[in-house]
Amino acid sequence: MVNIWLNHCPLESALLDDEIVEKLTTPWEDDNAKSNLKVGDPFIPPFQWNVNDIAVTDKLNKTASLARASKESGGPAGLDDCVICNRHVDISFGASMDAFHNASKLAAEEGSMPIEMEDGVFTLKVGKEASSESDEDEEEDA
Repeated sequence: MVNIWLNHCPLESALLDDEIVEKLTTPWEDDNAKSNLKVGDPFIPPFQWNVNDIAVTDKLNKTASLARASKESGGPAGLDDCVICNRHVDISFGASMDAFHNASKLAAEEGSMPIEMEDGVFTLKVGKEASSESDEDEEEDA
């Protein structure tokens, strides 16, 4: 079983506009939530975890399988380049986009699910270290 974390920093990321940032809030910034508490009322933290016992094994009822995409199925989902842990990484998605979407839907219904993958369904190619100097050079070349 492979646990895949797909949160990454795309190379095309940009800062949010100041107007958007000013409108963003977090649950603990809501002063009304704190001031409405009565003496003796329990404080409920703004973020709650759904994990009851981390030592308990997940109950996995379904398994998804992903195979390399054929031309008839629309071909592979494609490539993405990003920076992970300060390294340039090329991600190759070898299954079809529909197959990835179906596996994602099943996992969302189950909450947790093992995914069996053929060779080449998901490939990471780790490249050189990302640096501000190489980013500036690439901007000058463009």
